[in-house]
Amino acid sequence: IGAGALDPTHGIMNFKRSDADMNCAILQNSRRTILVSDSSKWDKQAHFRVSGFEAVDVFVSDDHAMSRHLNATAPIELARCDPL
Repeated sequence: IGAGALDPTHGIMNFKRSDADMNCAILQNSRRTILVSDSSKWDKQAHFRVSGFEAVDVFVSDDHAMSRHLNATAPIELARCDPL
């Protein structure tokens, strides 16, 4: 899944209710969840919560220094993706 914003307290957020609802449906029907997001998402504010980070198995990002904000109860696998 993707995210409109990432919040250290609230987790994965989106700007539109329809996008948040779609991501929730995907999460509920997935065996494994991969969150793909660039580091700019930590600086944004969105209104609709998708999930906490505990639902994420793999976090793919361009900057893993930001992963310190992931408040998850289970370990999250980190994968780096450099911008083109």
